[in-house]
Amino acid sequence: MVYYELMFDVLDRLRDDLRVLTGDFDAAALDGNASRRVLATVVEIERLMGAIKLAAVKRLDETGAWASGSHRSLGAFVATVAGTSVGAANAMAETAAALDHLPVIAAAMSDGRLSAEQLREVTTAGAVAPHRQAHLLETAATSGLRGLKEEAQRVIAAADPDGHERRHARAHAERSVTTWIQGAVGHLKLETTVDDLARVKAALDPEARRVFRTARKDGRRESFAAYAADALSNLVTRTGTRRSKDRNVTMHLCVDVDALRRGRTLDGERCEIPGVGSVPVSVARAYLTDAFLTIVIAKGKDIVSVTHPGRYIAAELRTAFAVAGLECTNVDCDNRGYLEIDHDHDYASGGPTNIKNLGPLCWPCHRKKSAGWKLGPTLPNGKRSLEPPGASQRAGTKPAQKARGDRSVRGERSERVGAQ
Repeated sequence: MVYYELMFDVLDRLRDDLRVLTGDFDAAALDGNASRRVLATVVEIERLMGAIKLAAVKRLDETGAWASGSHRSLGAFVATVAGTSVGAANAMAETAAALDHLPVIAAAMSDGRLSAEQLREVTTAGAVAPHRQAHLLETAATSGLRGLKEEAQRVIAAADPDGHERRHARAHAERSVTTWIQGAVGHLKLETTVDDLARVKAALDPEARRVFRTARKDGRRESFAAYAADALSNLVTRTGTRRSKDRNVTMHLCVDVDALRRGRTLDGERCEIPGVGSVPVSVARAYLTDAFLTIVIAKGKDIVSVTHPGRYIAAELRTAFAVAGLECTNVDCDNRGYLEIDHDHDYASGGPTNIKNLGPLCWPCHRKKSAGWKLGPTLPNGKRSLEPPGASQRAGTKPAQKARGDRSVRGERSERVGAQ
């Protein structure tokens, strides 16, 4: 009883203090550094409160106290209290139950190290592979959410290859396209297997780049998503693009050689379509006969051999970057759209065109680098910091030169490597 009184006293005071702080909060009085500190502190508080909320949901499930009212399920009760959907509440309950068997992840959650999205990914993968809990937490700490999701897919595939095959077969059996109209907006939704989605993207990306180039020439600036929508419309209606009726589509597949021989992946191995997701090894074997497929056989993370239609080194380098993940090198950016291959040491100054001197940067980050920003050393996650050249730019001042149309700013010629 004493514990209850102390706990509720702390929670009540915290709630009341936060209510007062929220009412008096004046963001306009903060400078940039203060805003960063506020954000970091609030995020940590939010994560800690999330840990308490999950523990309370788990205890509600154990005691059945939610059933005292008219709610049909725990999810319905939590959804009513939290103001969320029943599906989100059920997912929360499942996460809370799974943490019973994942002590390493539970400890990280209690320390406020995981966001709700990160917790969902590490818990889902950890439930299938409990021995990989520490690895998943390390990935969450060093990679963005997208990188964590991709690694979680690899962990699940390696821990349960038969289940991976079943999920692939179910995705194929349940594939569908649905369309509907809501107000003035038409919607199209495609649900299919990972490899089929990759084939669609392989056809869509070149057309999206063509639409992007046309828009730039016309002086138009729109989102990458808008260009992709135009590209899809062009491809489906066969307008807007110059291509033969039997135009070939190249898709990249990265598979560890040992996994390919064995027929399944083990911990740390890959069988995936970069930028899309993991596929069963059986899918990789089925595609090996496709003459238009780029096959990269890897040992760990080192590329052992590259097989690609064509003989030029440039094609091999593009393939190497494609299978490496196609994400901007900047540690603060996870952009995968319209990346450019950048010479770290400028080609015009004698920099070599090889894998060690090249790296993918999205157009905005490449523009900053060409304007004088510097790439830092490689971090453990393979990314690099992009630092401004002076204090004036740290404060948000734009570079005096414009990147477009200025050779001194644009630097060496770059080559676009994809629109993911």
